[in-house]
Amino acid sequence: MPAMRSQPVAAAEVGEALAAIAVGEPRGLDRDLAGPLVEDMPDLVRRYLAATGRGGPVVTVPLPGRWGRALRDGTLLAGPDARLGRQTFAEWLEAR
Repeated sequence: MPAMRSQPVAAAEVGEALAAIAVGEPRGLDRDLAGPLVEDMPDLVRRYLAATGRGGPVVTVPLPGRWGRALRDGTLLAGPDARLGRQTFAEWLEAR
């Protein structure tokens, strides 16, 4: 699993946002949509595997170069003006 930070957003919330855009007035470039919390991707995978009874080691690999650095340092996360979703990964995992 690459060492990276992520801001997971619920698929249902993405669908709601896309539907609103599709039926709404033209708005040009829209704001980013991101999950409510910044999370560590390897940790998300570990939590998912534990919750689904599929434990095992998760090996974290720091990818090299500018792309890998951007994954790790948060460069690729949503900006400060992003709309934030409501459901956290922990809430989604619990609801499964």
